[in-house]
Amino acid sequence: MDYRPYLLCLSLVIAPGYVAPVIAENCSTSSREDSLTILSIVERVELTAANRVVEALVDTGAQTTSLDARNVRIERTKTAFYVDYELVDRKTGRVSHHRDDVVRMVRIIRHDGSRLLLPVVKMHLRVAGVTRYIDVSLMDRRAFPYAMLLGRNFMGDTILVGNRPLASAADTAPAQQLADRS
Repeated sequence: MDYRPYLLCLSLVIAPGYVAPVIAENCSTSSREDSLTILSIVERVELTAANRVVEALVDTGAQTTSLDARNVRIERTKTAFYVDYELVDRKTGRVSHHRDDVVRMVRIIRHDGSRLLLPVVKMHLRVAGVTRYIDVSLMDRRAFPYAMLLGRNFMGDTILVGNRPLASAADTAPAQQLADRS
């Protein structure tokens, strides 16, 4: 990350008479921060292919996004690996069956130190107006309060996690709106 624009803007506050001409060109209002999306700790995530919305815990410590999937079965053919799984709506109990290509397997270490090998599939996810096609690991998350753990692979460098109310999957909250609230 390039910190020079921030340092220049900070120096304007510290020594305004000396650096104002230099800073004026580096402190435009069309900076990258205006395009950042602010997420709360818990978000509604639209799984576009599955036509459903789940609640997710936004976890900046998790590399890969994880989804609650039941009855996960991996099938190997001559040319590829496939995974069959079920998604269960936690509110209605509605079950939907899915089959996707396995793009890779990921090994995770649980809190108790045990290790799991999980299939990873590609999914389109939409959160707060941002849509991404990312890797999602499939695991039984019924012991967890949220059906999804939204990891850094969704956030990239355009998402910040802040303290704002839970948004719907279609809502957006650019950084400028957050600044207007204070």
